[in-house]
Amino acid sequence: MLSQSSLKTILEKIDHAVIIADPKGNFVHWNSAAEKILGLPHDKKEVEKWSEFFKITKSDGVMYQHDELPIMRATRGESVHKEQLYLTGDGPGKYLEVESFPLIDSNGKILGAAAAFKDISDHKKMQRFADELWLALEGMKKLLNNNFFS
Repeated sequence: MLSQSSLKTILEKIDHAVIIADPKGNFVHWNSAAEKILGLPHDKKEVEKWSEFFKITKSDGVMYQHDELPIMRATRGESVHKEQLYLTGDGPGKYLEVESFPLIDSNGKILGAAAAFKDISDHKKMQRFADELWLALEGMKKLLNNNFFS
């Protein structure tokens, strides 16, 4: 079994934002990447206002309700895989991909939840660029097929 110190060292080496919450969703530990990627302030441990404070929206633009947040769903036993969300907060917006899962003891009791966030903003920008380029090429193809240049 790894010591708590070893686990904290491992969490700090991970470049994804990692948050550990208690069964009520209060943050009990997070790594420095969570502070950097999410802009998580040192004193912001309670999750109730997190969605409003950071303006977290789903991929369809609808704001998350408190109980819909991936980490809150995990405190109820649900695992969340590669869910995309958009975080605005105080700075420029970021697209994030989140994995969240319950922390369960050997008796099946939920002890809390963990969530890992990956910044996918650059990937999203490249995808938009590729989509726009594709549309432009399709437009040129239609012009050529309609003998626009003859």
